[in-house]
Parts: sequence; structure tokens; C-alpha cells
Amino acid sequence: MIDHQVIDILKTFSSEETKLFRRYIASPYFNRSALLSDLFELMIKFSPDFNSKKLTKEYISEVIFKTKVYKDSTVRNALADLQIICESFLMQENFRKSTALSFDYLLKELREKKLGGVFAKNSTVLDKKFEEVKEVDSDYYLSRYRLELNKFNYSELFEKVKENNDTIIQIERIKYSGAYITIHYIIEIVSVFLASANYAFAYNKPLAKEFLSSLINTLNIKGLEELFKNSEHYFIVQIYIALLKTFENIDNEESYLNYKSLVRSNVSKLGKDEIWFHYSNFLNYCYFMKMDKEKNDKYNEELFNIYDEILSNDYYKNNKIDYLRNEFYRSILILGLQQKKIKWVENFILTCSSKLHKSEKDNMMNLAYAYLHYENGEYLLSWKYFNKIKIDYYIYKYDIKNYALKIYYELGYFDEALMLTENYKKFLQRNELMSEEEKSAIKNFVSYFSKLVLFKAGQLPQKHFSTYRKRLEKTNDTMSKTWLTQKYEEQAAIIKHGRIAKSA
Repeated sequence: MIDHQVIDILKTFSSEETKLFRRYIASPYFNRSALLSDLFELMIKFSPDFNSKKLTKEYISEVIFKTKVYKDSTVRNALADLQIICESFLMQENFRKSTALSFDYLLKELREKKLGGVFAKNSTVLDKKFEEVKEVDSDYYLSRYRLELNKFNYSELFEKVKENNDTIIQIERIKYSGAYITIHYIIEIVSVFLASANYAFAYNKPLAKEFLSSLINTLNIKGLEELFKNSEHYFIVQIYIALLKTFENIDNEESYLNYKSLVRSNVSKLGKDEIWFHYSNFLNYCYFMKMDKEKNDKYNEELFNIYDEILSNDYYKNNKIDYLRNEFYRSILILGLQQKKIKWVENFILTCSSKLHKSEKDNMMNLAYAYLHYENGEYLLSWKYFNKIKIDYYIYKYDIKNYALKIYYELGYFDEALMLTENYKKFLQRNELMSEEEKSAIKNFVSYFSKLVLFKAGQLPQKHFSTYRKRLEKTNDTMSKTWLTQKYEEQAAIIKHGRIAKSA
């Protein structure tokens, strides 16, 4: 199997995109090499997974170049060229989908060529398109700003002021362009603040948050809310000011509830990207609040309800992705099982797995059933599903290893469990992508797990058990701490029962 970025790109192509790319690559305007068309047709036969053992550079060399002597550089260059044209296609598609942006470039060209009639016709067409828009986002306001500015600039350069009404029209264009760019600015600066605040909370880096807080106060974004109070666009300003207040003072739950209410009541006016953005913020808020142990249960339930709302309304879709993301699917699955909503999870797997990207559907379903059967105590069946997973993403590797250890423990396969912990440690050492914090949490899990197995198997003196149990209680950076704590408590009960039996 070939490991190349062009395959990563081709894996993402939908059936419709594949058809469009076939036309694109056949066009002499975009591609003058028949060889690249042949290479694409050869490789697309291996979709959607592109993991066939037959798909090798040697195979490509033989079929495409028809040479007996394999030359690696020739194949590498061809793959690189195919990647370039794939990337060019993606740019073209993005431009084609961005109607307002393409019109903006067209209007600028028409202005430079002094084509007044054509300019007026196209600006009118774009005006009508904006009138038809019912769902807004940041790009909508930026595009409206560009249109008004284009019309103002064209009129200033090529049209003479003949009557008073002409100046009024120009002033209106300036006013509207200012309003649109201000709303776009509010959306963007609050979004930047939010990204910084999220990063600051996650990694304890307050400086970025403090800087942006000062910036927002200096520019008086909250004061702009009053400015748009009587405008048809007031709702979007309200939403973003509410979002700002929510994460500025995250402990104020009233701010969160107000923000959520504003989004829900105006959801029909928001574009797909906007809806996903705001529901992602709801999720992030819940994650932050869950850090407080006293609020954990409350916000786990809130988190579950938000997930359910997203799934029920297909809010996970946006203008770029129309399928359920693997990480999102997995997070919902884990929370559902943690909440012991087994029937709901069963229905989730049956109804939502089809919403995953087709290349990952089987993998994620196997992972889901492995989780589900483990929670039901069906350990051998769980292990069967884990063994069906094709390991493409590193996160699967950790899932498999973590659950394999737990399954070995539940089945009493202690020798296998201890052997796997040693392999796990070596695997961690070789992983350069994982952060030190993540590694530390896994290392602690493996360490406490190993001690638990040794106590369970009678290979460590029971008098030391309480020491490790107390250490586990105090640690804050151990993966699967809840599971470990439960198993340590079970073992403590066994030890206590053994002591009582001996004394009797």
C-alpha cells in the first residue's frame, strides 16, 4: 500500500466530487497531461480505502509507464503532480461554492475594465442573492461589505453626481458597508477571543486571554450592542455579545443559559457553519464545567442533551463536512455508556453509524460494539469486535490496548495483561505525536494497573495494597481513574474478607 498525501485527499472525495474531478482533470485548461488522468483512473479503482496490497509504486510503474525497470523518482513525481492538481481542484471547488467571493472578484475585474453595464447587471444579481439569504454568518457580512464598497468605488470612479439623490445613495452605501464590516468584526474578534480563552483554560496559559480581554475592553465591543439595537441584524450581535459574556465569566451559568436561549431562538437565521460553531461552544462550556466535581453529574447530563439535540437536527453538518466526524461519534458513544444509557447507545449505533464517512463506518461501528459489549460484561464478544478494527488512526491503538488490559483483567488473564503492559510502555516511548500530559496519564494508568494485577495474582504482599490505593485516590492525572478506583475497591473488599475469614 502507498503512503502518500494524494491518497489522503482522494479518500475524502465523495462520489459527486469524484465525478467533478474526472471532468476537471480531463480539461486541457487545467491539465495537459493524459498520464495524470490515467493515474487517477487507476488509483480511484481502489477507493474508498486505498489499502489494497496491490496498490504499490511498482504496480503504478508497470501499468502507467509500462516499463520493466522500476524508477522510484518517476512514480514519485507523478504522484506529486496528481496531488498538485487535486489541490488545484479543491481550490476551484471552494471558489465555485463561494458565490459572493467569486462575484467580488468579478466586480473588481469589471470595474477595472470600466464595463459599467455589466457591472450594474452583476451587482444587481448579487443584491438579489443576498435578499434570498435567510441564514447568515461571518462571511455573509463580509460579502455584503465588499459589495457595498464595490458599488461605492465604481460610482466614485466612473459616475458623475447629477442630482442630490446620487449623494444620498453613496452615503447609504458607506453606512451599510460600515455596518456590515462592524458586525463581521464583532463575530471574528469574539471568535478569536473564544479560541484564546479555550486554549488558556485547557493549557493554563492566561496571558493570551488577558491580552484579548484588554483588546475587547479597549474597542468597546459590548457598547456596539446598543448601536445595532433597532437593526434587523441585532440578533447576531446579541448572540456574539452573549457568547463573549459566557466565556469571560465562565462560572456565571446565567450567561450560558442566555447565550443558549438566543442561539436556539434564532437558529433558523443562522447558516450551517454558525450553528455548528455555537453548538460546539455549548459542548466546550459543559467540558469546562465538568471539571468541578460537584457539577460533574449536572453537566454530563447537559452535555448528553446537547449531543442528542445536535444529532436530532443534523447540526454536526456544515458547509464543508456533511458527515459525522469520528471523534464526535466516539465522544457521544463514550458519554452515553458512562451515563449507562445502554438502550440509547444501541439505537445510536444503529441509526448514526450510517452518518459517518464511508471510509470509517466499519471501523467506528466495530469500536462502538466493542465498547458496548464491554459495558455489558460480554468481554470475549468485546474483544472480537476490537480485533476487527483496521488500525489507521493512532487513537484506535490506544483504545485497543486500554480495553485489552481491562478485558484481560476481567477474564483473569493476568500473565497476558502484564506482558501487554510492557509492550504498552515501549509503544508510548516511540510515540512522538502525543503530549507529555497525555503520556503521563497513560503511564500512571499502566503503573497502577500493573500493581493491581500483581496484587490480584498474589505476586505482591497485601500489606502494601492500601499504600497504592491511597496514592491512586490523590492522583489527578491518571487515565481511567474511575475504573481503576472501582477495581481497587473490589480488591480491597476481597482482602478484607480474607482477613475476616482467617481471624474466624
